[in-house]
Amino acid sequence: MTPRAAGSTLATLLGQTSAEHFAAEVWSRQQLVRRAADGPDLTGVLTLDDVDTVLSGQALRTPFLRVAKDGVVAPASSFTRSGGIGATVPDQVDPDRITELLADGSTLVLQGLHRSWPKVANL
Repeated sequence: MTPRAAGSTLATLLGQTSAEHFAAEVWSRQQLVRRAADGPDLTGVLTLDDVDTVLSGQALRTPFLRVAKDGVVAPASSFTRSGGIGATVPDQVDPDRITELLADGSTLVLQGLHRSWPKVANL
């Protein structure tokens, strides 16, 4: 990606916030919330169907996701399982357990999607 393309992508993501302000005041200090109505439509980058595919079709493991509720991060053991008979991978995400936790009001935090989801990596 050329610096110009990277700059335009950053500008798209930041909206009215300057890159300088973001670097000095926001990065690693606070969240920058952008509402869909305030900027370009980025919903095609990660849809709910995409999240379903990530959770159920990619053998997702910790630490590529966290689950939290009321400010408390759940232990990985509450939403993971082993890969099955003979598998020695104990931390694969259990999609059914994730569904239960979401229905109970938990929040799913997907991490490192730039490593596992091409549309996010391309952005």
